[in-house]
Amino acid sequence: MRSYPPNSPQAAARVVALTLVADSTVCRRELHSLVMLDAYRRLKIDPMAMQALLEELARDLFEFGAPAWDGSGGLHPIVANCVLEAVSDSDLRREVLAICEAVARADSHLTEGESALLALAGTRWQLHGSGMTEQAPT
Repeated sequence: MRSYPPNSPQAAARVVALTLVADSTVCRRELHSLVMLDAYRRLKIDPMAMQALLEELARDLFEFGAPAWDGSGGLHPIVANCVLEAVSDSDLRREVLAICEAVARADSHLTEGESALLALAGTRWQLHGSGMTEQAPT
């Protein structure tokens, strides 16, 4: 998996991109939510760079192969942790997790993969008070 400088706009946006693919599909409402959330400005990345980053992530996951997915439709924790570790600034973590939670809610359907990724980020980043990260999938 490729890496980006710690706490860079690319590292932060890659976590959001991981949320977009956490359920193995990216829907139009999730992509539109990036605009509605003003995510590009908040992440300090332009839409074309975000698109390129999402494409790079898809290639990385494809090259990683079957182990990138945990068998239940979600991302393997090793893959998720690899992406999450590039964001260490606590303020940036809060901002990224808020965007990720909103993106996951955008299609009105929280999958096990999305829930697992949000819970992992909340635990790893020690951000337990942020709504969705406390909820287990039902």
